[in-house]
Amino acid sequence: MVLAHLGMGYWKQAVELAKSYPNVNFDCSAAIGITEEEGGLADEALTAMIREIGVDRVMFGSDYHWFDPISGIQRLLRLKLSEEEKRLILGENARRIYKLC
Repeated sequence: MVLAHLGMGYWKQAVELAKSYPNVNFDCSAAIGITEEEGGLADEALTAMIREIGVDRVMFGSDYHWFDPISGIQRLLRLKLSEEEKRLILGENARRIYKLC
C-alpha cells in the first residue's frame, strides 16, 4: 500500500501507520511541494519525518500539475539527507516496491 503525500496534514498518524504496518509505503508528493510558509513542513521536520518512517519506504512524487516536479526535486536535493538516501527516494525505492526491476 502507498499512502500519498506522506499523509499530508496527518503527519503524526502517518508515522504511527508506518510503525504499525510495515507494508505501508509513502510518496512525498504535495508534502515536498508545499513549503513551511504555505502550511507544509519545514525542511528539518520533513527530513526527520522521512527518517522516522524509514527512508526505504518513501518515494519521490511530484503531484504534477499542481506542483512543479523540478521544484520538488530541488527541495529534496537540499534536504540534509545522504546521497544514498536521496538515491533511494528518487527511484530505487519505487523500483523495489513496485517490483520494476
